[in-house]
Amino acid sequence: MSESDRDAEFGNTLGATVTPNAPRVDSADESLPVAAADRYVVERELGAGGQAIVFAARDAALNREVALKTARKRGAEAGSFVREARITGQLEHPGIVPVHELGRTAHGELYCTQKLVRGRTLRTALEEATTLDARLKLLPHYIDVCNAVAYAHSRGVVHRDLKPENVMLGEFGETVVLDWGVARVLGTPEEKHPELAWSRRSDTFDCQCSRAVRSRSA
Repeated sequence: MSESDRDAEFGNTLGATVTPNAPRVDSADESLPVAAADRYVVERELGAGGQAIVFAARDAALNREVALKTARKRGAEAGSFVREARITGQLEHPGIVPVHELGRTAHGELYCTQKLVRGRTLRTALEEATTLDARLKLLPHYIDVCNAVAYAHSRGVVHRDLKPENVMLGEFGETVVLDWGVARVLGTPEEKHPELAWSRRSDTFDCQCSRAVRSRSA
């Protein structure tokens, strides 16, 4: 798909309808600020999941590139989108992607903007690490992830979906934990269900990472 075709499909500003089935905000979200129609200019799609589509966009007010997430489902899914942004926005740590803004468009489409992390996922780095030296260089990133998760735990938040695909290694040595969509806050009523007890105890970095490092160093 050409860049012009992509702009036509997704809309070239946040004021346009970026996703075809964008949820309308309910009364609980009417307090969210409404973005100016030309505040964010969509540049390209970065990825999509069940809850949101992520774009690289330019913040016209600050003249910087950001990651723009737009909710793609209605009802309860829209509530989960807001919840993720608010949980992540309260975790101020170098190893956790910062949230810049949560709001809605004039069309009622929910969105949030985050820091755009340029680099590769830890999964890609593990697959490309074919020598012992290359594998050892990844260990500091593993420690960074543990520190970020420890901080989240100190704030009563469990990630619940830690895996190499959800960790970005930036171009300048950054290690950033992404995708807090299924995170839970300890002490809330939903966290008292027995089926969530294991997730509270087991929010450790995905064993695929350590297993991959061990198997390749054998």
